[in-house]
Amino acid sequence: MFTALNFSKNKYILIYALLFCFNSNNLLAQDSLKAKINNLQNIVNQGLQYLQTTQYQTTQNNRFKGEWLSTMGLRTRFLMLGKKINYEDANCFTVATIHNALAELYLLDNTCKLEPQVLANAYNAILKYKNGNGFNFWNALPPNRDLKLLDAPPILRPLVRRPTNYKLKNRFMNNAANIANDADDTGLACIAFALQQKIAKSKNSKLQDTLGFNNCINEFNKYQDVNRKNWHWYNYINKKEHNTGAFLTWLSPEYEFKNWNVAKGLLHNTFFYAKWSACFPHAYKAYIPYGANDLDAVVNANVLTSLAVTNNKNISGYNKALAYVQKKCLQKKYTRVGIYYPNNYTFPYVVSKAYASGVTELQKSSKIVIQNLLASQQKNGSWLSRKIVNNTDALQSTIYAVNALLNFGDYTNNKTTQSIHNAMQYILQNAITDAQGIHWQGGVFFSGGTVVRNTLFWKSDAYTTTLAILAISKYQKLLIKKN
Repeated sequence: MFTALNFSKNKYILIYALLFCFNSNNLLAQDSLKAKINNLQNIVNQGLQYLQTTQYQTTQNNRFKGEWLSTMGLRTRFLMLGKKINYEDANCFTVATIHNALAELYLLDNTCKLEPQVLANAYNAILKYKNGNGFNFWNALPPNRDLKLLDAPPILRPLVRRPTNYKLKNRFMNNAANIANDADDTGLACIAFALQQKIAKSKNSKLQDTLGFNNCINEFNKYQDVNRKNWHWYNYINKKEHNTGAFLTWLSPEYEFKNWNVAKGLLHNTFFYAKWSACFPHAYKAYIPYGANDLDAVVNANVLTSLAVTNNKNISGYNKALAYVQKKCLQKKYTRVGIYYPNNYTFPYVVSKAYASGVTELQKSSKIVIQNLLASQQKNGSWLSRKIVNNTDALQSTIYAVNALLNFGDYTNNKTTQSIHNAMQYILQNAITDAQGIHWQGGVFFSGGTVVRNTLFWKSDAYTTTLAILAISKYQKLLIKKN
């Protein structure tokens, strides 16, 4: 009886011991997860410190208050553009993308250490790119030289849109740089306004539309791929896209033929240097490259995002643009769908942004994109673009891809959790810590398009860092939900 009693006591002691060990392991796991979450928050805040430190506080020496450093440069020497060299370049695309990602982070995480003045300065910088009812890629600046024979004295010459520091020598290239407003920058600016409205509302304030952003939204419908009398050669050789109804890249009239055909298009492109050519840029007139507007799937996805964010999904071009983006998702050939975006993973990223912003019609397409992302991830958690693009641009590609998976959400059904974990490890391993905070080396986020698509690149540490910390913040929320 005594032995049986001892056995019974020992049995319960053993059970209690096992339960204690089980609970202790759970507590240790929870403590480890909590420490990881706290560490991620610290990384986000140090990334924000870097962005706050490196934002320009004044306008001087071709640097503009509220913006960040970005560079424009050739990968190799190119005819009429010069030799391999990088120049600082201020542009709407960079500052608007950074502003919008930081504003999203600010609204997503009210504990992040982001000074509201950073957003205010960036937003004011974006507004300076407004041009009529649209936004331009470049600032309006004095021309670097005379742009025509018998030109006016320098002090009397009109302002033009041009690179901030890139020195273009001949008249042809200077006039070609004076580009028209575009749908990408106009859409990004409209998103910036909508996000600023949300921030103002969160502070019980109101931001009035004094600059006519509704007019900017209406510009998209004026430039659709419908009954055109021209055809961009890039779209022609890529599946002969025409009359899709999707949004065009440039918000300006293109050269109109009486009857376009391949022979005429080839003739005008061959003699691009002749004044009679559709491709010839004229002094002080907004220029559309090659004189022909183009279709870009990345641009259309970006416009869809702006329409969703600004509650304008009811405009007539929305469904056509949606169908065009869905078609490109289905084709799974993401390498060339963006004329101005050479990275393989820009398109999945912008599709995910549109979906997360309210373009819910992309749900079926999201499954196709996710499958493509999961199948192309490397063993070390990264994704690789083409070798010609910044030597596969692994970091930039990974940041785009993981942001896409995070934006698509529904991690369990999409089976993306482990892929996201692996990608975040790769991103965190490539962080750079210095006195300014934490940042990541900038990859290629934009290019000159068409013939210089793989040669003329834009990069920015601030751009890449912003998307990295946005991904980390969303990853942190995933872990908190899991906890």
